[in-house]
Amino acid sequence: MLVKTPPFMKRTTLLGILIAFGLSQSGWAQTPCIYLTEDIQPGAGYSNPTQFTEYGGDVYFSADDGASGIEFWRWNGTDAELIEDIRPGGLSSAPKGFFEWSGDLYFSANDGVNGTELWMWDGTSATMVADINPGAGHSYPAGFVAFPGGIYFVADDGVNGAELYVYDGSSASLVWDINPGAGGSNILEFEVFDTELCFNADDGTNGKEPWAWDGSSCYLLGDIRPGSLGSECEDFKSFDGELVFRANDGSTGMELWAYDGSTVYQLMDINPGIANGNPWYLCLSGGYLYFRALDGVWGMELWRYDGTGSPYLLEDIYVGGPHPISSAPSYLTDVDGYLVFSASDGVDGQEIYRHDHTTYTTYDINPGFSGSDPQNFVGNGTEIFFTANDGTIGTEIYKWDGASELTLGEDLYPGGIGSGPNNLFYYAPNDILFNADDGTAGNEMWDWPFDIDVGSEIDVFSCEEWTSPSGEVYSTTGTYMDTIPSIAYPLCDSIITINLVVDNEDPTFTYPATEFCTNDEDVLPTVTTPGGTFTIFPAGMVYSSSSGELFFDISSPGSYTIKYVTPGACPDSMTLAITLTEANDASFDYESDVYCLSQSDPVPDAESIGGTWSSIPAGMSINPG
Repeated sequence: MLVKTPPFMKRTTLLGILIAFGLSQSGWAQTPCIYLTEDIQPGAGYSNPTQFTEYGGDVYFSADDGASGIEFWRWNGTDAELIEDIRPGGLSSAPKGFFEWSGDLYFSANDGVNGTELWMWDGTSATMVADINPGAGHSYPAGFVAFPGGIYFVADDGVNGAELYVYDGSSASLVWDINPGAGGSNILEFEVFDTELCFNADDGTNGKEPWAWDGSSCYLLGDIRPGSLGSECEDFKSFDGELVFRANDGSTGMELWAYDGSTVYQLMDINPGIANGNPWYLCLSGGYLYFRALDGVWGMELWRYDGTGSPYLLEDIYVGGPHPISSAPSYLTDVDGYLVFSASDGVDGQEIYRHDHTTYTTYDINPGFSGSDPQNFVGNGTEIFFTANDGTIGTEIYKWDGASELTLGEDLYPGGIGSGPNNLFYYAPNDILFNADDGTAGNEMWDWPFDIDVGSEIDVFSCEEWTSPSGEVYSTTGTYMDTIPSIAYPLCDSIITINLVVDNEDPTFTYPATEFCTNDEDVLPTVTTPGGTFTIFPAGMVYSSSSGELFFDISSPGSYTIKYVTPGACPDSMTLAITLTEANDASFDYESDVYCLSQSDPVPDAESIGGTWSSIPAGMSINPG
């Protein structure tokens, strides 16, 4: 009797399991699914979606549908909708600077009546919360940052010029008139440092210098370049107990400076003398401050500051001498704890680099000195998404694992033109949003749901028939095509190639008979799938567990069940019943070994009766019974 064991070893590869749940993994053949989320301005017109910001689980942005102008839009992961036509009609309210604070979304917009002012979205409706420049004038609020007391920003009330303002949740007010009069201090950037809100400003006397607000007063941190020209300080970064930035003191050029809470000082004159070290692209990553700089010896290369001592040259990527022999690291960005940037090693042009704070890896997308000009770096936790030009299809979107796996998203605008993707935005947990022009729909919003792949190829191993993620059942080894519908992304049904191996191990075995005697010759079974294991129960039968050979002469009579389990990853079993009987004693004896023809017929003395008798050769008459 053939008895199959339960499928306790039934399995598929991890790849099959992941694909079944709509997941992907690098190293497999795959074609990403990228689709147009919505043709907001139908036809070839450009809606130019920008300012992507996540709020309340949805993505908010500005876009132009061709009828309402540039207005306030929302995408919920499926549909895009105009949620507020702040300036009714075809003119634009141009919302921008989206910033979440205290549960609401703040931005600037122009309703056509009050000019460009401060607005708020509470999840239901948009409201102007402050008309800083009363009437039709514009205050142009910008640079929103949270600091004790409310949202701080730059605005122009029409009287004092562009100055520091705060909105406390109920009203907006001027914090400090740094440059008295209508000129304004023209603050360009903010950085929170410890208990101070730091920024650059021009008080009309000292030029643009570093300033701070501590919640009670506004003050100049340091007059780095005395006189009205100012140090043009910028690119503030709060790092390891210091506010680090670039500035020009007028005698050592544009160099790296710092403020420790009491004093402003130069960290290093990277390019000694009046020449500029020109530190640029200051970026915090992995507990370090990275930037590019020109020291007059190695060219424009990658530098690092660890918070102690002086900054130092980290990598001379373009080995050689001074500028213009430089790798020119650009677009330094922290991506999931790695430093990502573009640079040229002198053989290949500007290509993508990833630094893990010990060493770097790179990928040559456009071989040769032209380079691919990678930029717009954004991560999803495991991969880097960015735009690049491979020299053939134009600028398109890519993803890179930081090692050897590079994937082109899609050639959205075929013919070498390139769709020019921009404004890449990670919409957790599954999407990379961006705007691009495919040559048909104009510049619109696109989605790369990176956990969905169209055209994946998977290898599946199964011990018996296998059910694919779409519900198809396959029972034999072969290559199959299967379509997995995507509920979340209707345009991204996954078409997968399944290389299926069904390993059904046949446990069938047989013996010459099922009934044996203890004096029979030992026997071996015939096995369909050799290499497995035999067991016999109950005890009493002597056998080989590997070959199944039965040794009758040293075994005990009885009824036995023999079980055979096949080897390998998909074991199966069969059982067979046999009987072993004790052999009869055939010994017998006559009174003599020699007889005469005249003697009476002898009768044997036999140990067992009921058997049959015969003699050889012929000539002896014998009673066979």
